Amino acid sequence: MTDEIRSHQRLKRGIHLPILRNTHFFTSSENAQHLSEVQWPIHKVFRKSQQNVSPIPLNITYSVLNRSASRPLINAAHFLGKYKEIMCQLYPDTLGPLFNATVSTLRRARAPVSKCPSIQVNTYKTILLFTFLLSVGTMSTSAFGQGEPWAGRLDSTNIEQRRTRGPDAIGGLDDYALTNGHLCATVSDLAHDNELSPIGGILIDLAVCVLGNDQLLSYQEILNLSTQSPVTGRKIETSFDEDKAAIVVHGGHQGIAVETTYSLSLDRPNRLRITSRVRREQAAAGDEVFAFAGGMGNIYSLTPFTLSLDEEARSPGFAHRAFLGQNPMKIGRAAAPADIVFAVGSSNVAAGVSYGQQLVSAQLISATGKTTILPHFFFADETASTIAVFSKPFLFGRSKKLSWFELLQTKMMDLDEGDTLVLEQDVWVGDRSDVASVTNMLFEDQPMISGRVNNSDAVIHVDRANGTAFTESKVDVDGRFAVHAPPGEYRLRFVAPGGLELKREVAVETQEVDLGLVDIGARARIALPQNTPMRLVFVGVDGTPDPNFTDDLLGFTIEKDEGPIPWPGAHDVNLMGRESDPKFISLAPGTYKVYATRGPEYSVTETSLKIGEPGAYSLTIEAPVRAIETPGWISADLHIHAGPSFDNSFSVDERIRSFIAQGGEVMVSTEHDVVYDYSDDIARLGASDLMKTVTGVEITSEASTEEAPYTMGHGNAFPFEMKPDHFKNGAPVSEGRRWREAIGELHQQDKNPIVQLNHARQNSPLVDGVDVISKQAFFTHMGSIGVAYDPSVPLSEGANASLIERDPVTCFRDIDFDAMELINGVGMARYYKLREDWFSLLKQGLSLTGTANSDSHTAVEVVALPRMMIAAVDDQLSAFDESAFIDAVRDGQAYGTTGPLIDVTLGEATMGGLYQGREATLAVEISATDWVPVSTLRVFVNGGLVETRTVDSNSHTEVPLSFGRDAFVTIEVEGPPEGVYTEVLPGYVPFAFSNPIYVDADEDGEWTPPGL
Repeated sequence: MTDEIRSHQRLKRGIHLPILRNTHFFTSSENAQHLSEVQWPIHKVFRKSQQNVSPIPLNITYSVLNRSASRPLINAAHFLGKYKEIMCQLYPDTLGPLFNATVSTLRRARAPVSKCPSIQVNTYKTILLFTFLLSVGTMSTSAFGQGEPWAGRLDSTNIEQRRTRGPDAIGGLDDYALTNGHLCATVSDLAHDNELSPIGGILIDLAVCVLGNDQLLSYQEILNLSTQSPVTGRKIETSFDEDKAAIVVHGGHQGIAVETTYSLSLDRPNRLRITSRVRREQAAAGDEVFAFAGGMGNIYSLTPFTLSLDEEARSPGFAHRAFLGQNPMKIGRAAAPADIVFAVGSSNVAAGVSYGQQLVSAQLISATGKTTILPHFFFADETASTIAVFSKPFLFGRSKKLSWFELLQTKMMDLDEGDTLVLEQDVWVGDRSDVASVTNMLFEDQPMISGRVNNSDAVIHVDRANGTAFTESKVDVDGRFAVHAPPGEYRLRFVAPGGLELKREVAVETQEVDLGLVDIGARARIALPQNTPMRLVFVGVDGTPDPNFTDDLLGFTIEKDEGPIPWPGAHDVNLMGRESDPKFISLAPGTYKVYATRGPEYSVTETSLKIGEPGAYSLTIEAPVRAIETPGWISADLHIHAGPSFDNSFSVDERIRSFIAQGGEVMVSTEHDVVYDYSDDIARLGASDLMKTVTGVEITSEASTEEAPYTMGHGNAFPFEMKPDHFKNGAPVSEGRRWREAIGELHQQDKNPIVQLNHARQNSPLVDGVDVISKQAFFTHMGSIGVAYDPSVPLSEGANASLIERDPVTCFRDIDFDAMELINGVGMARYYKLREDWFSLLKQGLSLTGTANSDSHTAVEVVALPRMMIAAVDDQLSAFDESAFIDAVRDGQAYGTTGPLIDVTLGEATMGGLYQGREATLAVEISATDWVPVSTLRVFVNGGLVETRTVDSNSHTEVPLSFGRDAFVTIEVEGPPEGVYTEVLPGYVPFAFSNPIYVDADEDGEWTPPGL
């Protein structure tokens, strides 16, 4: 083997020559999470050649450099092709010969590179720069100042340099960092909780350091395929030398000891090795152990793809069966005898990423040293992707099938004293959001299928001839793609937005297969209106289906026992009137009705769009205009999510754009268990004059613990200070405690945040009229007792009494919330049950502000609807006062709506206020645009319906009321969902409810709760 070949193969593996490690590089952005370009002074590369070169830096966009680590020639080709003219002119004596010496090789990589004029140059300098350019596409972070292999605890002196970055990076002070200069990883401190346990010691971040592309939610280890048996840490150790770094977590569960080693090395810089050793600490201690599993959380943010390297097996690819929460005896249906499962990230939230979890070995080592290969299976669905290893071979049946027959045998499996289960696996990290960024590493020595597609949004699915999924690849900005594949017959399917699809059959032998230009056809390109905020809703008519603008073209499916899970798509486009708005969309031929809307205060306009042959079209539609003024009110959504939350990959920029397009004014950020401040992003997009934000957090309790066996459910806290160097940006502890402890701590914060109980029954179905316990729905279990709240029983009696037990330290109670969410998202199904709970608490003296919020996570849900209208002395955004806003929410000076706008007074008292006297006139002002139907007004006193009237969209109604004792008054306004309303807001009901006006009937200066 020649030195040149050895050098090339080392570069393909990502090994970086010492000279490159000592070369100075720096990023153009201090925030690696938003890294968009990389700079380097070319002159510093030539120090060893003693060549005098002027220090003129070249700015190279990372989109050019961001290629698969197995394609260094193509990386260099794109780099040279893009900057040939500049470099040939600036450095004719050094760079010119590089082009000439490598042009034939680059042409084989399909790069549009031509030669510079013939110039002689020192050979050493040519080799030096050539090596540099080839490695730039697989640049390790050691070249960007991150250093060599290192492992250690994060503290104030090293966190800025050592932390992992990315949209889902949550590591902070006291966590443990691991790097080999290319990959960066974080293991949580033992004191930091996670979704399965209040104890840490798990992998929480993993990224290509320089890209800041972490989208790993967590890597969790469990026993017996049960999330109720998580492996928890007890001690963490670190070590590193010049070739390797490692973090070792010593932990276990109920008599079982588990030692997990996370290691990164230089020889395979794109790979994290995870070695788990499972043994029984003593005979007959703890539960039986029939299986051990390690899995990566997906939770609607990473898309799983499962691959079997055995050509005879049928790889599931993107087609999976659900396994978490399913019938244990039917879980075998979801088991795949595969070798690797991928978790494909989103390219919408940051630089792309893909993780490949590959089995290396699974074996049982007995006390005598005997080694036995163990059966293993992969599971993947929308929540997690997991490799499961059984502690003993099956006595009967097949090791590649997991039926009820095999599952019955697990009752006879266990780890004996002295036995050790050893699982070795590799997690490969790709730099694009596709499967091929990892499979190209695994098959780097195999032939390549390459070409160029005439659509830069195309996705290529590569299957074997028998239809078994093999890999999937996205194309670069020029439409180029390259996929390594072993010799054989393949079926390629090219798909692109607008329903475009083309199939090709390819035979791969020993040489590269060049498909040249692949023409998959074209769709109509529609230019969108610019410079005006609006939400555009596209509805197919005359048999034309609604478009799906959120289709990622992966074809991901999940099957449950009752059938496939439907995945809704968004058929709207959001514009905020700024330069960063999308300029074009693609549509399939057909006829469409297009609506332009901007929330309930604005008109809705519409137009028709008929698409025929491919070509350029322009959407012309009148912009919505403000139809209703709301002086003294500011619109807000107190519950939203985007990419920083663990359960979605919706970009921060698109969340801001969608909020403005829907006419929202104040957005409270409530990401799951991570504090995120949108202020800088809003300013970066030039939208500070269009919206404001309040930083908060959603406390998301999922782990069943002794202190909270049914969890705390979910709740928001805002405003809340973001602490960027802390774990989860300083989010409150969410696991292993009751609400009374959490509320007490929250109210000790400097900003004294509002604590809002979220969807307390929203996600719990009724079975024979009885609530089924749901971890997310606090009133179905009340946290500590597993019994639903009974609104007909006083808080002092029965199971309800648990809510008013005071914490011995904080003195707060589980029910001491400031607000309670009555409407969550599109559905009204739970509102009436939650209203009953709310009235019950109000009657007992708990003045909780009722709220209505979108809880939007993706482009499919409409943000800022339902919305809150919050009282404001000055409702201009330029005068926004966060303290006054929070006070108004806390005091109940607010109402919730999905369309109708209301103003309610009782005498001179407004919502949240106190009226004194036994008689008063309730005045209700209703305003609604012509597309929001309104028909009914309901008036409640002490939670009882006292008046129902027919009203219309713009009406003033007065209702005389008398009171025999202290009371509270609320109203509801409703209309039928019909016409344009249902087209623009499918699934919603026009509805509004007020917060209480309190009545001091006896005029003693105090409000006395009426009681149940």
